[in-house]
Amino acid sequence: RLASGTLVPFDVEVDANYSPENIFFRQFHFWNQHADLSAFVSVAKNYFQVQDVRLELNGQPRLTGNVFLPISAEKLRENSSWLVALSSDPFFDVDLSLDALDLAEFAGAVKTKPDLAGHANGQLQLSGMPGSLQGKSETHLRDFVFDNSPAMNADLDANLSFGMANLKANVAV
Repeated sequence: RLASGTLVPFDVEVDANYSPENIFFRQFHFWNQHADLSAFVSVAKNYFQVQDVRLELNGQPRLTGNVFLPISAEKLRENSSWLVALSSDPFFDVDLSLDALDLAEFAGAVKTKPDLAGHANGQLQLSGMPGSLQGKSETHLRDFVFDNSPAMNADLDANLSFGMANLKANVAV
């Protein structure tokens, strides 16, 4: 059982193989009565990978996808700069989808003092080497409220292709 400060207690199940070059978590699972986060996680000499990440709220899938970052955990611990921690031949691969997340439901599931409200959905896709990254991201917030701030609606779209970034944002408070 894991609990910290403002977080709701979670049960934890971790099953891993360790070698000096790699830690592979066959089971990386955090859950409570309302939230369930699971994935296969690798922390290797020159990369960090999360496969089949899945977040469920009250039995419904909300976040799914995969993340591969060419970042050395050892170099990151030594220097704390992610740029220095990049592998010599960095290739990024990120594909995450967030489906119809009720932020009040999420905050109630993971925090002792829920301070979020509204709805969110989006996706993030990114792949390639730094000089040739390709990607797109969409984020949509409806009636977003953080800690009693005024409600906000936002639509953010970003595309990255051939060194050119295009960003479109509409925000209304």
